[in-house]
Amino acid sequence: MTAQSLPPYDDSIDVLSYDLDLNLVENFTKNAHRSFGAKQEIRFVTGSLNTDRVIRFHASQASIIPGQVEGAELVKHESGIMYLRLPEGISAGDTVTIKLQYSHSGVKDEGFFVSKGSVFTNNAPIEARDWFICNDHPSDKALFSISATVPGNVIVGAVGQNEGITDTMGHKKWKWRSLIPMATYQMVFSASTDYKLKKSSVRSKLSGRDIPVELYWRRNENEREVNYIRDIIPIMLDFFEDHFGEYPFEKISFATLTSDFPYGGMENQSFITLCAGCWYDLLAVHEFAHQWFGDLITPENWEDIWLNEGFAEYMEAYWIETWTRPEDGQYKAVMRDFANYYFIADPKDAISESKWNTDIPPGEEFYNSALIYKKAACVIYMLREEVGKEKFFEILKRFTTDPALKFGNATTADFVKITNELTGKDYNWFFDQWLKHPGHPVYMNRFRFLSENGSDILEATFIQEGWERLYYQATFELKVEYNDGSSEVFTGFNSANGETFRFMVKPGADRVIFDPEEKIILKKEF
Repeated sequence: MTAQSLPPYDDSIDVLSYDLDLNLVENFTKNAHRSFGAKQEIRFVTGSLNTDRVIRFHASQASIIPGQVEGAELVKHESGIMYLRLPEGISAGDTVTIKLQYSHSGVKDEGFFVSKGSVFTNNAPIEARDWFICNDHPSDKALFSISATVPGNVIVGAVGQNEGITDTMGHKKWKWRSLIPMATYQMVFSASTDYKLKKSSVRSKLSGRDIPVELYWRRNENEREVNYIRDIIPIMLDFFEDHFGEYPFEKISFATLTSDFPYGGMENQSFITLCAGCWYDLLAVHEFAHQWFGDLITPENWEDIWLNEGFAEYMEAYWIETWTRPEDGQYKAVMRDFANYYFIADPKDAISESKWNTDIPPGEEFYNSALIYKKAACVIYMLREEVGKEKFFEILKRFTTDPALKFGNATTADFVKITNELTGKDYNWFFDQWLKHPGHPVYMNRFRFLSENGSDILEATFIQEGWERLYYQATFELKVEYNDGSSEVFTGFNSANGETFRFMVKPGADRVIFDPEEKIILKKEF
């Protein structure tokens, strides 16, 4: 089996923990060296091993230079895979610890970033392998700790909780450790000479726990903007706990990165990173929503990424709906903007592509804003319209509080199952048409008013362009406006092309408006 045809990760092992010890002192010199030396310990449970007892981890061929290995034999390192042979006598169910030494080559990659006075990592989607050795797949969640030796004027933040700062040969060693397993794409740190640190705490109304709050901000940033995010954290906490259950992690922290950061934000578990100067409320809401949608419950595979980004994006709109007056129409305006963004970009992939499980695109291509953010958020909006607001939030809370899913992984099928169970209906058709197929419906409906036996009739025939490929089913509304200024709304469920509905209307019917409240927000009409 060639490296290219290997499964995307080694499922014969279940990693329990990664412990890293990095020397980053040289990264803070005037030349801002990109290389570093490291020690690493990986603890894992074995499953069904091959007869040669060879296991594999991801380790970038360009970035990772392996050194001494204890507890296994290094067989080879090629095509981004490190092959290790376990000692004889290891069998399924054994807990194994491997110790490795390695160095970073200094090559520029997409996971480890160095600029004058700052070092940070960004692992999403599969860049953790650029700076440490790992089973780099979202389904293999593990504990993570990092010790980082840096110059004395550097502040280091990371996922998990701080276990102390010690002096070592004129430098400082910061130690961070997670108490809750996470996916490798969330295992990050950020260190800078430019950081200021604001500390506070917030009390969970659900658990009564005082949760530490840490904000890592830079000297050239606006402190009032930082304070604003600090002040809305208690509001966000109450808001999301009310809807999705207890906040699950050790702390709440936000840290801005340098201009090298390729995204707006990243939801790393308990340590959210933001673009430089990006202390924005909706960005904070989006990334905080991920602590439930993505961190507490992580996608089983990359085709399920919409469960992360779609819900976090939708929560921006719902946050606006919650804090604005209904008559201002801000919620609908945001959703309309999302839909228009998608229409303009016109992505060719489906929201959930199985091909991503084995061939994930580069990060900036994979995190397609028009597709897995905006379009996915619109699909979630339409789900709410189909099942009703009360049932919709019941579904979401069941999903985020399900003991079988919390602190683990979920698939699209898991979410669909919960939807069907709580509604008592089969919504497989809805998820299939919107998640598994690219595009959207283009309606060319025909409406006409008839008089039959003294009664006025509206005859509505539903037609979609391209129906041979896929017909988009939907609950529909038709608003009939009358000459006297009155109106009424008729509803039905359209499941096939050419389907005709007849409704009895009052005399004086003037015109028909299809989907007057834009409940089918992803559509075009001709």
